[in-house]
Amino acid sequence: MQALSGGAYGERQNPSPFFAFFLLNPAAIGLIIDPEGFWDVMKRIENKLVGVDQGELVLFSDYESGGDMWTGSGDRIRRHSVRFTERFSTPPAVHVALSMWDIDSSTNARMEISAEKVTVTGFDCVFRTWADTHVARARMRWMAIGELVHEDNWELY
Repeated sequence: MQALSGGAYGERQNPSPFFAFFLLNPAAIGLIIDPEGFWDVMKRIENKLVGVDQGELVLFSDYESGGDMWTGSGDRIRRHSVRFTERFSTPPAVHVALSMWDIDSSTNARMEISAEKVTVTGFDCVFRTWADTHVARARMRWMAIGELVHEDNWELY
């Protein structure tokens, strides 16, 4: 196994105990609490059936149509609903990131992208910009990691 850091390139290293724990315990995958307290809760996965779903979508393309993201100013928002390919048993951890954006070079680049209303079946991807920022088009990638429904997990009542 190659270590993620340390040693010369290509030199074989043993993984750290922390890294090895996650390799040997897939049920421990979750949000790692950052030292500055950005996340206040770690997502714990209760069973060994873990699902990873991912995708990419075009949020908007306003350049050709003269839409408000390209021609407007002030607070603007676009929201898209995303459906998972399979239902999770609990709401998963969802990561969203821009994979492309095309902006006007004469204005400041301001934007926020987030996952909101996360459920076991999907979430809303939200893109926000404000002030004089002009965005012609934007595309985002997402990844959801969480517990899947297992046939042995049933409730009596």
